Amino acid sequence: MTKLVQDYGYRARVTTLLLAILLFTPAMAGFYSDHQLRSAIENRTLTTFPDLSAKTIWSNLRGDTSIQKQTSHFVDDHIGFALPLNQMYRRFLFYRLGESPNRRVFRTQDGFVFLSYHASTKFSAINGSCPDYNAARLNRSQQNLRTFLQSLQDKSARLAVTVYPSKPNVYPEELHSGVPAETRRRCDTAKILREINAGRQTSEEFNAIFHYPLDEFKQQRDTAYFYPPQNFHAFGMSTSLFATSLLKKLEIQVPDDVNDGKRLVARGSDLSMFIGFIAEGQAWHIPYAERGISLQPTDWIAQALDSDPSITRAHTTQYLTQNPLSNKRALVISNSFGTYTARDLAIGYRSLTQININMLPDGGMSNFLASDVFKERYDDIIIVLHDAEMVANGTLGRLQM
Repeated sequence: MTKLVQDYGYRARVTTLLLAILLFTPAMAGFYSDHQLRSAIENRTLTTFPDLSAKTIWSNLRGDTSIQKQTSHFVDDHIGFALPLNQMYRRFLFYRLGESPNRRVFRTQDGFVFLSYHASTKFSAINGSCPDYNAARLNRSQQNLRTFLQSLQDKSARLAVTVYPSKPNVYPEELHSGVPAETRRRCDTAKILREINAGRQTSEEFNAIFHYPLDEFKQQRDTAYFYPPQNFHAFGMSTSLFATSLLKKLEIQVPDDVNDGKRLVARGSDLSMFIGFIAEGQAWHIPYAERGISLQPTDWIAQALDSDPSITRAHTTQYLTQNPLSNKRALVISNSFGTYTARDLAIGYRSLTQININMLPDGGMSNFLASDVFKERYDDIIIVLHDAEMVANGTLGRLQM
């Protein structure tokens, strides 16, 4: 090496220095990278440095290669510039090749993004929206709903069970060709209506208003960005339609100009956590400027539920409206779809409190119903789910006492 440097002089020294910098920089950058951000964006836990205890070293000397494998994965996860380079690769797959970087999500040629599954089997999210018939599952979901509605009978409030039409039922023709043909057929023929009608009958047993505006969604679905193509949850025009049609059903007068001032805004996909980068898109923003809606702190809910304030803030909202369409107060008990629609519903109420019960610990429903949340007086208690939850028993299962 010394002779090489002597032979080539200055150029060899510069080349050697540049090579050392090239090799050294990513390693140093790894010390200053935001690994928590990468973990959050990619929705996974990064590999930790291997345990170098005497026991593991002895196992390694006897032929166990787990230390080497874990070290390799650790370097891959923590080397500098890994996050931006990984995001560039994922963006290339997603936007140029039309492929999803994650099997939980798939993207159609028209740019529609669908959730395939949360954490279980492939296409389970689609199958939930377009289910085959299962009598035991249907009976279980209706029993859960019946038990919960029974528990609310002493709250002296009007009850409403409201169900969001999910994207596979609004846009069945957009489903990827890789989705099984039988599943696509069930979406095309709205087989979910069997479960929806069962929920309607259960709700009517308790004089609860039932709302599932699938036909209204289908009438508006061709409006640009009505249901943001990049989203799993409804947003913008779709949440506004859902809310205003529900308010009318609750006999709250909604003016024709309620959507005045709406504008298209840039909005990242709510599936970005699965894709591994912030997927850009557009959605309608409706200001409701004349209503004077303000978001309120929800620490009182954390105290009432004896829960972690940081978790509570992420899953609850409370709105006060200066110029509401009624002088009523509402409590919205929901899954994640309620979080997306609470602001649109808030125009109808002087006060609206929304709680995503998926944050409650297992067995926490009884404590929730006995909590100080219900010391407030509500005119309306509104349950908000999406149609797959009438099948899956995820949120409905939590409603079981």
